[in-house]
Order: sequence, then structure tokens, then C-alpha cells
Amino acid sequence: MPKKRSTWQLTIHEDEDDVVEVHLTGPSNKVNDLNMFEVLCRGLRAWDSDVKNFQDGKAPKTITRKWMMPLTKIKAKLNPIKGKKSKSKKITTQEEKDFDHAIRLYKEFNGVDPKEMITEEVWLPDDSGGPHSMLVAIGEGTCPFIGYTSGKTNKKGEMDTYIHHFGEDDDGNITKERPRLYVTVPPPGYKPVLMLIGGDWDIEDRTADGTTLKWLVH
Repeated sequence: MPKKRSTWQLTIHEDEDDVVEVHLTGPSNKVNDLNMFEVLCRGLRAWDSDVKNFQDGKAPKTITRKWMMPLTKIKAKLNPIKGKKSKSKKITTQEEKDFDHAIRLYKEFNGVDPKEMITEEVWLPDDSGGPHSMLVAIGEGTCPFIGYTSGKTNKKGEMDTYIHHFGEDDDGNITKERPRLYVTVPPPGYKPVLMLIGGDWDIEDRTADGTTLKWLVH
């Protein structure tokens, strides 16, 4: 019998615009389970179904559907709590070379020196008003979250998946503005660039297990 992690109540709603909403309600101290489930729902396939009291010609009263969740491959982690942050030092770019500045920022975000450095020419829009000077919004709404992998706090040297939800306060409620995701429309020969613009988010120094690193917050 598998060990029970937490209990969540799922309710499906349908509003007047034929939009289906799924509400999950559960213990706030187990919000990491909810974040993990949200990540795994993308591309998740039904593994097994159990129909109770099935009889020909009669609809069953209950149906249970199970999914397999590979925790060893995908595990959402949370940022260190706000109460343990340290004061961020201002970076004086006038006194540092851009190259050294980038290496230092990489280590402050990831906790290790970069193993490789890739130089690539990119194109960014300008204010000329030409056909390539625009940004195109991806999606018709804001960007609710982004994800990345890092071994920044893994003592075994393994990679963890971090999910950052924009617009959430310390209690997990959406009370802040979320950014929007845009893509550039570069001229031929350049790759498009994704940009997050707007929203109430920041980069802070926070301490976890005695190590101070930079984290994306809010």
C-alpha cells in the first residue's frame, strides 16, 4: 500500500462562458504536493481506472482513476521562505566588466561556477517602427509561472525542478500582478527571443541551509 502524502478535494466548475475550472483544496503546509501535481499534469496519462459496482445497463456510482507520478524525474520545489532572506548587495556595473559580472551572477543564482560559456549573437527590437521592431504577446493572458532545473540546493548533486508562480503572496494567494510573455520578431538569420515584461516580481538574496543565493520571488 503506497504511503499517503496529503489529501486534496477536487471540484469541477463550469461558468457561463463554457469555461471549465478545476478547484483543488487542501492543507496549506502541503502546497508542494499541489505544485508537483500541477507540473505533472502536463502530458499526464491515465494509468488505471477502477469502476465500483459495475453492472450491465446500469451506471456505476463511483469511478477512481489513478496516475503514475515519477518523483525521481520531476519534483517541484519551493523557494526559501521570505523570513530567511538576506539583504541584497547593489551591483555597480560601472566598476565591473560585463563578462565578469555575468559569471558572478551565474554563481549567485546557481551556487556553482559555469561549466561552459556560449556566445551567441541575438537581435532585440528597437523604436524604429519597422516590421521587426515589435514584440508579439504569446497567449491572451498573463504568464502564471515558469520552470527551470538546477542543483543549487541538492546536496546529492542531482538536478531539481523549480516552479515559480507569479503573482502569489507568501500564503499562495494570487494578490499581485503577473507578467506577460512576449516573443521578438527578428529579421532573417536571428533566433526569436522570449521576454517576460511587467508584473510584480523581483530577484532577492535568500538563505537556505546556510547558503545565500539569488532567487526569483513574487
